[in-house]
Formats: sequence, structure tokens, C-alpha cells
Amino acid sequence: MLVRAVILLCSCLPAVAIGQSPGVGDVNSVRVLLLTGQNNHDWRATTPVLVEAIKQAGRFELSVEMKPWAMQPAALDNCDVVLSNWSTWPDTEADPWPADVKQAFLRKIEQGAGLVVVHAGSSVHYAWPEFQALVGATWRRGKTWHGPRHTFTVSPVGKHPITDGLKPFDTFDELWRDMAPTGDFRVLATADTSADKRPGPAAPMLLTTTRGEGRGVNLVLGHDARAMSDPNFQTLLLRSLEWAATGRVTLTHPPAEAAAPRR
Repeated sequence: MLVRAVILLCSCLPAVAIGQSPGVGDVNSVRVLLLTGQNNHDWRATTPVLVEAIKQAGRFELSVEMKPWAMQPAALDNCDVVLSNWSTWPDTEADPWPADVKQAFLRKIEQGAGLVVVHAGSSVHYAWPEFQALVGATWRRGKTWHGPRHTFTVSPVGKHPITDGLKPFDTFDELWRDMAPTGDFRVLATADTSADKRPGPAAPMLLTTTRGEGRGVNLVLGHDARAMSDPNFQTLLLRSLEWAATGRVTLTHPPAEAAAPRR
């Protein structure tokens, strides 16, 4: 598969622009910087799924950073939104970015850029309160947990451009429970936990935050390539990227007949 070949080539480089989508290079394209290359989940399998979904949307210009722990401030110059598929878990004391990269990142966000984290992409920079506040909630050892992967229903909450027009849908995924709040956030979608190992209140699956003029999105879904291949996950991902980058959403969601996850 071409995308997998591109990812393998990217592993040799600090950051590579890939997947020129229709419209890339015009003033309306959204520039995405995908951070990957390390995760306690299978990033080698999930990264190609993310890349393909972003490429096929025709709305984005994508760069992939395979060594985000070694990133320089200049890597942030030409992006509108950072997408984290990067985790340092279980090392919660890791502090991989030096002060100049942190300052460049926060300045970028405060001036109107965005951050989107997927699943364990929030399990990084635990020692950096400003990043965790932008994430809104994350996995906390001794508090957060999940049962076996299973099918559960995700339902939009309230009205927001990311979820506008999206109906409740079923997905097969890992359902995170009791995430630890790390800042102020708004819940856009929740999961029904009635079929989980220990039923309880609905669990947040999609959160948004703000910092200055910028926006953060925490998409808790997406444990593996199968979960990320769900059309509804991809709808939330792509619309989250667009909203985090621009504050608005033009992308639509897939037709109802495409909405059921593959079994």
C-alpha cells in the first residue's frame, strides 16, 4: 500500500510533507502536523489509517513528524493544527520538549492554531500543565480504566460544528472510563457504558478546550486501526481537525449506510 510505504520512508526523516490532496497549496487548505513514532498503542498500524483518512478528505495538507521528541520550533511554523498520535506512557515524568519548543507551541495555539489528540495521544507531556489543560482530560494511573473492547453507542451532546448533523452511532472500540480532568472542557459526545464490564454514567468521548485564540480537541476513541477505520471516527477526526485549525467546519459526515463499523 502506498501510504504504508510513505510512512516507512518517513521514519528516516524528522518531518515529511506527504499526501498532496486536491486543493493543497491554495489558501484554503488546512495544514496538519501529525506527531507519531512512539505510543503504547500500535502507532505503526494506526498512523497509515490516519494519513489515508486525512489525504482522502481533500481539505488538508499533511506533514508527519516521526520523532516529535526531537522536534525543533521551526517544525510548527507551517501548520494550522497539530494532531497527536504520540504517547510516552507509562513514563508520566517524561519532559521531551525543551523550553523553546514549548513556547513556540503555546504561542502558535494562542495565536489561533489548534491541537487534536486521539486516544492515547493525550498520554504525553504529563509534566507540562499548559499542554494537559489544552487536552482537558487524560488517562491517570490508579483512576482511569477500561474493560474489554466491545460495541457501544456514542451520542452527540448539545450543538457544535464538529457534531452538527451527526446521529448516535455504534462503534467497536476501547471505552475509557473515569478520565482525570486537567482543565476546563466542553463535552461534545459521550459513550453509553451500559454494556461495559462495570456499567455506570455516560463517559466523555469528545472534548473541546480553548487557549487564547486557539482550540483543542480530545477525541478519546481510536484504540487501534480497526476503530480508526470506522467512518464515524474519521468524520469526528476530520471535522475536529478543521474546527481546531479554523474555528469552523465545512466537511460533511458520511451517509447513514456507511456509518456502521465493520465487524
